[in-house]
Amino acid sequence: MKVEESIFANQILQKHSFTFGDFFFFENFIVSEVKEGALFNWSTGKKVLEVAAKFYPSLEKLHYISNRIYDYGIDPRGWAKFSQNKYKLKSFIVVTYTETGLNNMLFEKIFYPSHIKRFESLGDAIKAIKQNTLQH
Repeated sequence: MKVEESIFANQILQKHSFTFGDFFFFENFIVSEVKEGALFNWSTGKKVLEVAAKFYPSLEKLHYISNRIYDYGIDPRGWAKFSQNKYKLKSFIVVTYTETGLNNMLFEKIFYPSHIKRFESLGDAIKAIKQNTLQH
């Protein structure tokens, strides 16, 4: 489900659209929806981080939800640069809707420097953040 079609759409504070995807800023989390066929790598991720750093006082208190409604490529080596540049998130959540999405997330976990939490619905992911029930 797209975030703009969810019950949480009225809580979006800002939307940032790039050629590679749309990023929705909420009070303490971002929902990303990368476009079909795009490549999400360090270069594209850094653009999002730069915009987020201007909006949020601290990225370390920020949850990031990757709402994987489309098939796209990920260069997981970008997570090494993420860490090298001293970026940290409170949590990284992946919402997958297909077995391929699950397999991609499992591969990505090898490179991500912390824990990745998986949900099968965007609503459950957002509720877990709002209710502070994320388990690591």
